[in-house]
Amino acid sequence: GGLTLCDVGGFWGVFPITMRQLGYEVTLTESLKYYGTSFEGLFDDIRAQGVRIVDYDPFKLGPVPDQYDMVTVMAVLEHYPHSLKVFMTNMYSMMQPTGGLYIEVPNVAYWPKRMSLLRGRTPLADLENIYKSETPFIGHHHEFTIAELRGLASWSGLEIVREFFFTYSVTGGFWKRLWDKPLETTVQLLWPETRECMAVLCQKKGDEVRDR
Repeated sequence: GGLTLCDVGGFWGVFPITMRQLGYEVTLTESLKYYGTSFEGLFDDIRAQGVRIVDYDPFKLGPVPDQYDMVTVMAVLEHYPHSLKVFMTNMYSMMQPTGGLYIEVPNVAYWPKRMSLLRGRTPLADLENIYKSETPFIGHHHEFTIAELRGLASWSGLEIVREFFFTYSVTGGFWKRLWDKPLETTVQLLWPETRECMAVLCQKKGDEVRDR
């Protein structure tokens, strides 16, 4: 068979469908209890594209769906308010011995957030949104620094193969951004750890990620 990929918390399915079209055998996991029947049509459409959907809560200790060549976790960890130890234990179990784990999170040290903090504005979730939220609050409980991501990988028996830094919230080309926001653009160019989001590609310590 083809290479196997599991997208944990993939929800909308755009990335899993894309990877399926590229030849991966793709599984998407979601904790379906949170949605009831609201998104049955969406999940049926995702299945129709050849993506397997598994009802799985990765924050509870227990059997994992399977082992995969690549496990991806994107825009998930920041929404969880408790210890990530169980989650990372599950991710480790889902990785093939030579498999990879890709984790993407928002960067709390994003340059505009640093500047807002200097002006006395919090870089954390807006308190009014939390106040008006039903329980549980499903917004961002914790955003990360790259040092924290490195620690999370190490504590979980993983080593980082590669780090990625990128900014989604940009408009126009590089020269326009440089003209409009010279300091912010220059800082993010020279110091990638000030960009909006970060990701790490991990492998189990002592293993080599299979050449893809």
